[in-house]
Amino acid sequence: MEDMQLDLWAMNHPMELWYQTTAAYRGNDLQSLEELEVLVQSALEQAGGEHIEIVVP
Repeated sequence: MEDMQLDLWAMNHPMELWYQTTAAYRGNDLQSLEELEVLVQSALEQAGGEHIEIVVP
């Protein structure tokens, strides 16, 4: 599956985004966390949620 297809699939499966984010955090993978931030924000906006500022120290 291409990255774009995987991203679109993950946006429709919020628990998968949670699992990926948790794994990236535990693995200290900043690049993945930054990419997941975009997907999470997009999923929240599609669900009618508000924009939440996420700060990764």
